[in-house]
Amino acid sequence: MKKILVLLLILLSGWAFGAEPLLVIKPFRETFLNFPSDTLGKDALVVTVFLPEEKVPLRKDYPVLYVLGLGPKQAEEIKKIQDNSAQKILLVGIELGDNAQAGVQEISTFISRELVPYMDANYLTIEGANHRGLAVCGAEYAELAAELLQKKELFSRYLFLNLPLKNISLNQDNMPLRILLAGDREPLTVWQETLEDKGLLYGNNFVTKITKEDSLSSVLDIDYLFSEEVSVQVKKLSGSVYPQAVSMKTGKAYLSVYALLANGSLYDYIPLSLRMSPPYLSWSASSGELTPISGAERGKVKIRVFVDKIDFGAKISLKK
Repeated sequence: MKKILVLLLILLSGWAFGAEPLLVIKPFRETFLNFPSDTLGKDALVVTVFLPEEKVPLRKDYPVLYVLGLGPKQAEEIKKIQDNSAQKILLVGIELGDNAQAGVQEISTFISRELVPYMDANYLTIEGANHRGLAVCGAEYAELAAELLQKKELFSRYLFLNLPLKNISLNQDNMPLRILLAGDREPLTVWQETLEDKGLLYGNNFVTKITKEDSLSSVLDIDYLFSEEVSVQVKKLSGSVYPQAVSMKTGKAYLSVYALLANGSLYDYIPLSLRMSPPYLSWSASSGELTPISGAERGKVKIRVFVDKIDFGAKISLKK
């Protein structure tokens, strides 16, 4: 019955906006071609709903993740993500098409005032920002991400892949906030410094994944984004230094640190500063390099990393 009502609403909407939308139903997904919009007009707008379970109607209410740039071509990729996740959610792909040239305000208004209310009215969603997320992949969406991040009543779960930190405010007024960051090490360092300066905790509020890939399936962790706070606390630090012996004149070493969360997820951690004894090495967080400083002497240097009172230690030998 609900599907019949949904289809009737879609057809009525199509008459209202002057272009009849088309609903294509396949296993696990429903694709709306020419999704009607008061804000964005007649241009083609494709919205794909990836269902968490095969049978409709669904048995329960689900969190929702909205993904900019995701369409039916990524169906197999999304199916793999959902199959590998303990947490079942609805994924809503938004392909802007010709509307990619629409202004940030117009797209933001469409998502917040048209698409999200439509999903909550026609699908079994858990309403509220705490159960609603946004995934943004690519620098071209930086301004839109900054705009949507201000809508605290709309989203509290975010995936940012290869997204530069640009005019983004993180004043959440103690509202739940969880961010999954992925991309190159250098911009992730800027993100991590900004988040830590805001007093946000690694694990509870954000984690990072260093990757050159731009594939959603390589970074999207549904279980992290929608887990309870206690399950994403940092449980253990681990890491490695390579090589473990370097020349004091020309040597460099590379440090990688990983944070194991209580739910079993392992993420990159980029320490902004290190504790070293004796202080014979300089640390570059953006490159992951340790370099002997002028005046360093032969011997072992102890390195310590602290995250939420959990520490990791390593040693490097300095040689002539």
